[in-house]
Amino acid sequence: MKSRALSNPSVKRLLAAFLCLSLVLLVSCASKTAVEEETEPEIVGSIGGEDITRDELEFFKGRVKSKVMAENGGAAPEEELNARALAEAQKARLVLIECKKAGIFDDISWNGLKAEAEKYNAEHKDGAVGLTSIDMDSFYLYYVENGKLELENRMKTGDIDAYIEKLYDSELLDQQ
Repeated sequence: MKSRALSNPSVKRLLAAFLCLSLVLLVSCASKTAVEEETEPEIVGSIGGEDITRDELEFFKGRVKSKVMAENGGAAPEEELNARALAEAQKARLVLIECKKAGIFDDISWNGLKAEAEKYNAEHKDGAVGLTSIDMDSFYLYYVENGKLELENRMKTGDIDAYIEKLYDSELLDQQ
């Protein structure tokens, strides 16, 4: 009896349609999850009304880890590492905020910077003269450092790092 039902062309078509529909639903659910994860980064802090993402924190943890280890006899206590990395991320974010205020940059969100890096890579992938691709860590530094230079040129403040440090201190006081 089972073999008769499976040999019926209508049942075979119905079963094939069901399997195809199941596969389409499975793929669409998986791709929706991937897009959601990419567009909604985990927020770990903020400053000046701008969010600091987990990716930014991890980037700065990598940058400050050797300093923390040197100060702690080769160890990198997680709490201190996180605090120092967050402080550095907040200072970089303040540079970007000032750049946005000055009209230097438009979208200073982590996803906005990722989009700029991807745009850069797409524009330079065909072997143009110079750098043909850049990873997000290098692009982030490039973006912040170029922003600092442009701010110094426009604001005539001299030491932009001292200016950002003052902003950082005042933001911390406002948060208390």
